Amino acid sequence: MGTIIRLANKKSGVGCMDDLYKSVEALDEQFLQSKACKTMLLNPRSAHEIRCKNLVLKIDDTEPTKIYTCSKLYCPIKIWNKKAYRLASMVENFECRCGQAMDKEVFLEYQKGITYGHEVFMKETSRKFMITDDLHITPVSMSDSLAVFRQRGLESGNGIEVRTVMVDEEEVLHLLKRSLLSKTPMTDTFLSNEENTENVTPFEPLSRPNHLENRFRKMKVKLFINKPSRRVLCLEAKEDFTNLVLSFLTLPLGSIIRLLGGHSSMGSLDNLYETVGSSKMKDFFNSTEGKDLLLNPKLPLHFSLDEQLPIKEEDPIAHEGRRCADCFRKNMVCSGPWGEKLCFMNPKLPGQVAREGGFIKKETLLLINDDLTIQPLSPIHGILDLDKLNVLVSNSEDYEIEVGEEE
Repeated sequence: MGTIIRLANKKSGVGCMDDLYKSVEALDEQFLQSKACKTMLLNPRSAHEIRCKNLVLKIDDTEPTKIYTCSKLYCPIKIWNKKAYRLASMVENFECRCGQAMDKEVFLEYQKGITYGHEVFMKETSRKFMITDDLHITPVSMSDSLAVFRQRGLESGNGIEVRTVMVDEEEVLHLLKRSLLSKTPMTDTFLSNEENTENVTPFEPLSRPNHLENRFRKMKVKLFINKPSRRVLCLEAKEDFTNLVLSFLTLPLGSIIRLLGGHSSMGSLDNLYETVGSSKMKDFFNSTEGKDLLLNPKLPLHFSLDEQLPIKEEDPIAHEGRRCADCFRKNMVCSGPWGEKLCFMNPKLPGQVAREGGFIKKETLLLINDDLTIQPLSPIHGILDLDKLNVLVSNSEDYEIEVGEEE
């Protein structure tokens, strides 16, 4: 989600996500566990970036993940069943446990489960696909074509105009943005020069999805409300709830739709998600794994939290050999101990290899406004915010509530 907000230049129109993103940009690093936390939130990487590198048109300008170790020739540590691993980091100059900076870039020569062909998700096929205005995708067939005509009240080909359009980065970005908001993203992108507000998806109240489990520890927050309007002004939260709100920027779209039971109210994306899971498309994916990456994408390594929505994190990178950057570029065999397995340090928690951990320092209280902007706890900020909203101090009240997985 954070990548989409950034590519849309913080003008995505997706709820309060633009405001949340700007709030993270402005957040003082003293509240974060490490400097890397802000980068993880503003430039979240994909757990499936290796597969997506073969896309014909790439709109994401995020740099590919690089892997670093310290320059010390032999620096293994023993963890997990007393096996030796070499510490590595996805953050350059991160401090190794030996005290040296991790500034030696290494290249993995083999990664388990990754196919290095030119396919991405779909098989190579001579079949063509029909994508409707609301992003339903089906293989081209006479029955499906007639069904689309009937749905749109078309009795003949009269009035139908065929156009060939060129699609480049600008159109794809516009289509992505409109697919989050509109039921007619194709029309908005290719036929309209103005933002269409008539077909913007209304918000649908959500009931608790059946697949959610009651394994989520409830968190306490203090709500401040305007008594006459019963509107939430802001809430005071510890790091657990703030971490959860911040993690919205790191969630893959497919996982968001799955968590909401296919009823996300995000434009036409629910239709696209439904299409991927339909029986008509099952034979066109290059693997079951590729299909699952779209329906149930994982979080990148070290992006999970202690209190986490039910989204799995990718497994640590497996490999059968690697070379340092210099030897890779020169196509030379590396003399270093590159057969060791890697153990990745957690960029959120300096000096640790734990899989979880939050972005915000422990015992930190922050204010989260109704538009998801986050700011330090300060009586002056509170009074100024009341003034902006034209709310009298006497008309505000506070009380403590518990927030669980459903909320």
